[in-house]
Amino acid sequence: MTARSRCNLCGCCCRVVSIDFTKRELAELSRRERARLERSPEGRHRGEIERLARDVDFILRHFRRVSRARANVLNPVFRDREYDGRRFYTCDQLGDDGRCQSHEQRPYLCEGYPWYLGGPRHGALVCSPCGYQADLE
Repeated sequence: MTARSRCNLCGCCCRVVSIDFTKRELAELSRRERARLERSPEGRHRGEIERLARDVDFILRHFRRVSRARANVLNPVFRDREYDGRRFYTCDQLGDDGRCQSHEQRPYLCEGYPWYLGGPRHGALVCSPCGYQADLE
């Protein structure tokens, strides 16, 4: 299943991201995975572990925690939805024009929008504040 999307590059979805983990938890995950890579440098998951480490480094450097109330202001998509236990972050790499200033280095969390680490789900996704649409093929 693939998704065809029509992004209008407004940055609405990039203003706030929601993550299950604290930065400390992410740093610990990255440390454990790097240690795993050192123990088994030729392991079959080397590429995924390296990508995870790069992504966590990016998040630790550039993401800033914001409150749920601030997240609701910055990205209205979060209103009226439950996000128990999730943390909200903004990224200092988002320019005033709504475009990512580090597009080539962005983490998969950003690259994989709107499904983040999951695959495309059945049905269409529409972001009402900006009109973003993703249709499944």
